[in-house]
Amino acid sequence: MTDAWCTGRGRQVSELEDDDVAKQAGDEKAEHSQNRSENLATIDRRPTERARQSHYEQRESCGKQDKIDPRNITRRGKLSKEWITEKSRDNEQEPSPDRQVPASSRVGRSRVHVRQPLSSPKLMVNLENRRCAFGNQFATVTDRRYRQGMKVAVVGAGGRLGAALVREYREKFDLVGFDRRALDLASADQLREKIGALDVDVVINCAALTNVDYCQSHREEAFWINAEAPRLLAEVCREKKAQLIQISTDYVFAGDKREPYREEDEARPISVYGESKRAGEQNVLGVQDRSALAKPGADRHLVVRVSWVFGPDRPSFVDGIIKRAQENEQVDAIADKISAPSYTPDIAEALLRLMKVDASGILHFSNSGECSWQQYGQWALDCCRESGVALKGGHVAPLKLADMKNFVARRPVYSVLSAAKFAALTGTSPRPWREAVADYIRRSYRKP
Repeated sequence: MTDAWCTGRGRQVSELEDDDVAKQAGDEKAEHSQNRSENLATIDRRPTERARQSHYEQRESCGKQDKIDPRNITRRGKLSKEWITEKSRDNEQEPSPDRQVPASSRVGRSRVHVRQPLSSPKLMVNLENRRCAFGNQFATVTDRRYRQGMKVAVVGAGGRLGAALVREYREKFDLVGFDRRALDLASADQLREKIGALDVDVVINCAALTNVDYCQSHREEAFWINAEAPRLLAEVCREKKAQLIQISTDYVFAGDKREPYREEDEARPISVYGESKRAGEQNVLGVQDRSALAKPGADRHLVVRVSWVFGPDRPSFVDGIIKRAQENEQVDAIADKISAPSYTPDIAEALLRLMKVDASGILHFSNSGECSWQQYGQWALDCCRESGVALKGGHVAPLKLADMKNFVARRPVYSVLSAAKFAALTGTSPRPWREAVADYIRRSYRKP
């Protein structure tokens, strides 16, 4: 299993079950290919690459004290003009190997020093043990450790969400990131050694084995990466009195509801992927419960479920639809599977808010509203037209989930996540998914 993990045969580590877009396009070989489907692998990311440089700077422009380009900050916080050429071995879609990547964007054990005040003092209020009345495993708020210069580690920093967190947090925290090459989750010894050696306050685990169909036929590997590795991370964090934030998925639900799933709803996964992620949640929260009993005052862990993750760092469903519409007049997507997209900058902001209130237990987050894959894709194409992106196809035709014979594992038909508890704890509600998608299209695809 370790060899398969290290060489990356037939599997991928990311934050979203977005291998489905290739299969909707009829690419039945995408399931076990070494790289992502050709539909995604050939996406022209040049607009995205231009947008990424300003993507987060625009969101955090208020309060900047100087004009220093953060891309030129080295791992010790000093300015440098050193640039490196990077070609990741991640199975997710990568930028061109000729792309120049600043040294400051490298993950692994690089630290980025805080260069400015973190937030208003009004946001640093300590909350007096407010508890949501939903039992111990659901979200609680305790006295806050959050502070300027807090030490944060991101596991899965080479993926779609992890890369966004590294970029968003690099000037807020003393940050260290681990991609697949820097930290092999299949190695328990390596995990304990590298995370155990850190002086850290919070560890955010974005890494997972997320190819739903691959997990179905590789149960042992799926459970090791998605369940056992999070347990080990939680144990290391308990020993260090650090908090683990475990990223999970809407696929822990069966999909038989027709209203948004709440945290206290029964998690009843219908695929090996969902089962492994649910086991990971239970393992993390189990360690947290023992920690609370054995070490009073020790940190409690947090599980955050998200759905349909998209963003500028790795192609996702929305990018696949746009690519197909640029090359074909006929575009289609499943119309009877319902959930909600989650934009990586919005997830990063949400996690920041949850860290500020020291939330623990289980919480849901996605952009508000709900849609099918067909509606999601159609709105993306509508936004492309508004932004002047040339398309051959402008209409997304409907497909039925039952007709997708090349799907190996079952998918939940309805898996919208309720963010009501997130809003109650943080005082903010997620923005609508249409607004988030429009923002992404404007930043990533609009002509200069």
